[in-house]
Amino acid sequence: MLNESFYGHFISSGFEWILLAQSDAFVIRDITPLTSLGIHNIGASWDPPFLVYDAHFRYFINRNKVLGILPRIMLTAGNGGLSLRHLGSHIKICQWFAQRRIQRRFRQGNLLIMNEDLIIALACKVLGIPIADAETADSIFIERKPIHQVSLEKIFGFHALNKYQATSEISLLEYAERLNYD
Repeated sequence: MLNESFYGHFISSGFEWILLAQSDAFVIRDITPLTSLGIHNIGASWDPPFLVYDAHFRYFINRNKVLGILPRIMLTAGNGGLSLRHLGSHIKICQWFAQRRIQRRFRQGNLLIMNEDLIIALACKVLGIPIADAETADSIFIERKPIHQVSLEKIFGFHALNKYQATSEISLLEYAERLNYD
């Protein structure tokens, strides 16, 4: 998901946006209106948010404690399991990430220290690419946000409900089915 040629293939086929949906995601309404929001990365919120600390030679991710006076960036949304991405912006993210000096900041030995969706969310912040904040993300795609706290009439899709909200999954699928018959 951090490979420029992946997104480039879709651009060369005439697309401007891509919707990524893992096998545990479902979309319940037309996402076309989302492309006019001016947000180039929309994914569900993270609760709690991730804190990424910039040590200038490496990024550190830590949810629980503050790492001194290091500059930090809070990542509140951008979950990749169900996400809408602007292809041109994600080409820029891939080009940024492809730089050797940038890649070193995300590695411990040969291993990446962050999931791709966190890297993409961080890149959006660093590069000034519009990314949904938690409140906006929770009005579009849901993962952990409790279903009873959202307006289902406005939600576009869900991710990992079987993992985080299994008791709600059946009623949501029934709701989505009714939408398609109305």
